[in-house]
Amino acid sequence: MNKTLMYGIFYTITTVILIIYFIIEKKIEKTRKERSMKKIDNFLTKHDLFMGTEREPIVKSLDFMISLGWVIILVLFIQKFYIGNFTVPTASMEPTVIVGERFFGNMVTPKFKLPKRESIIIFREPIENKLRYTKRLVGLPGEKISINDIGQLVINGVPKTIKDNHYTQEGLIGTDTWTIPKKGDKIKLLDATFQILKNEMSLEQLQSYLKSNNGFTGDGEGISIQKMKFSINGKVQTKGLDSYVTDNNTMFKLLNGQTVSNDGYEIKILSGTFYVSKNNITIDEIKKEMSSNPKLDFRITTGHFLLNAKDATGPISDKDILTKLINGQEVTLDNNYIMALGDNTTNSSDSRYWGFVKDERILGTLLFRYWPLNRISTMTDK
Repeated sequence: MNKTLMYGIFYTITTVILIIYFIIEKKIEKTRKERSMKKIDNFLTKHDLFMGTEREPIVKSLDFMISLGWVIILVLFIQKFYIGNFTVPTASMEPTVIVGERFFGNMVTPKFKLPKRESIIIFREPIENKLRYTKRLVGLPGEKISINDIGQLVINGVPKTIKDNHYTQEGLIGTDTWTIPKKGDKIKLLDATFQILKNEMSLEQLQSYLKSNNGFTGDGEGISIQKMKFSINGKVQTKGLDSYVTDNNTMFKLLNGQTVSNDGYEIKILSGTFYVSKNNITIDEIKKEMSSNPKLDFRITTGHFLLNAKDATGPISDKDILTKLINGQEVTLDNNYIMALGDNTTNSSDSRYWGFVKDERILGTLLFRYWPLNRISTMTDK
């Protein structure tokens, strides 16, 4: 069954149920309370518990906990499918969105259609498939997109200014022009290099290793972060360092234990788990590694992708598709894709570095900022 139709049926049924529930909520709650208290009372009697005057307050307290549980379930359901509640842990969208601000998000519309260009979207990143990213949608399926010498996006040959942002020609895109994949397109990988994550280390072990190599990694090696605690102006964080630091020299200073001043931030790495990675792995080498280890953790570092046997394009980092491409298959795509970039254009890990976002990864769009109080605002025009 078509996903849009499935979502239509789901939201129609659940919305009708929620409307009916809120209309007759008092009656439902009264019936629930009577039945709940009776069951609790019978349970306590059966097990010979609280047989004295304390019985009534105990019954009421247990019923209140049950009622609170149902409220929490209802709130979580509404947040997942209707109005999401989000916080932003990184600086990749500054100054539009500041670290720690809280938002309500529209979780319904993206289930039926792609958000419009310049919407701020929340999505599951495609590399580890674990984190939620917040970026601005800048490129739509089928469009040709590049970054010119003055930092403007060029879409289908026409320069376009988005919120006065100036993007750097960094990452995999560089000065290339990418055609954003759409449903039904065929994509093929012609050539690429990869990074493999190996040798797990603590921060102390990593610093000892770096010290033995004059502060850097050995030839053909790099460092990848599994998890980490770091401080930004004294505030401890666990996610989003790549939003503050994108150049290798600054990162190596941090990994060697230095405190670094960067763009007005005092940054220091406190602890973490790291991998020393093996870099510049060819397609043939990565295929051998994957055959012996199906759960191999790897990243694409350079790549030459072709769309419909004619158009240059960027990577699709979803592991199921990327694995097929590495094995030489030409993949027909079942989804539309978009390009997402951060407003903090020099400090954002985004589509320039890891490629496109599948439409079904989009969880919602930022709708309303409710915290801090002095920055309350709608986000539809940001």
